[in-house]
Amino acid sequence: MEYPKTENLYPSNEAQDSTKRRGPEFGFKAPGVDQIGRWLVTEKVDGMNMRIIWEPDSDLDPRIYGRTDRAQIPGDLLAVMRDTFTYETMMSAFSSYTELEDGTVGHVRPESVILFGEGFGPGIQKAGAAYGGEKRFVLFDVVVDGHWLSWDNVEDVARKLGAPTVPVLARGVTLEQAKSYVHDSELLPEGSEHIEGIVARTDPYLFDGRGRRVMFKYKVRDL
Repeated sequence: MEYPKTENLYPSNEAQDSTKRRGPEFGFKAPGVDQIGRWLVTEKVDGMNMRIIWEPDSDLDPRIYGRTDRAQIPGDLLAVMRDTFTYETMMSAFSSYTELEDGTVGHVRPESVILFGEGFGPGIQKAGAAYGGEKRFVLFDVVVDGHWLSWDNVEDVARKLGAPTVPVLARGVTLEQAKSYVHDSELLPEGSEHIEGIVARTDPYLFDGRGRRVMFKYKVRDL
């Protein structure tokens, strides 16, 4: 499973001219946005989309990929992720103990887990070294047995794994308030020119007619 595309808030006007500017005069690109009154806003990190896939019954360490199975992952980023997402840490985060019918205690665990996040740091995208001298990873979504976990549960999984989430910039804000956070960053130095933007989602999740979560991205370059 690859991470679904997150739509821009507004469509581009490239059909009308070459500026490719985005703005409210062109309507909303992300479906359902105009029907939502409150948003959860997270920082959009300029990095490399990552997936961690774990099948508990395989007794193997999680598999680590980029956005596609063939994406080339920098060796130092891969090493960081392998140290963080081991079979043992995943088992601890996703399995619980329960009393079995024979009176013994055993694990209850899901059939499949997929973690989605962003690898970032020097050598990754244009922002690269602006994030600091080391490559890092932040978590932004978790799918367990085909179901998207709520943001509170994503944060709970992150705590158990010892992995940070993307910074939350605001919760329960209007669309216009959400847009005002586009210049904010907790991962970049103040005044950095490399801030990418925000991702906003409903909290709790709402889904459109195709079963996609209602969410959008809004980038500094689209202002």
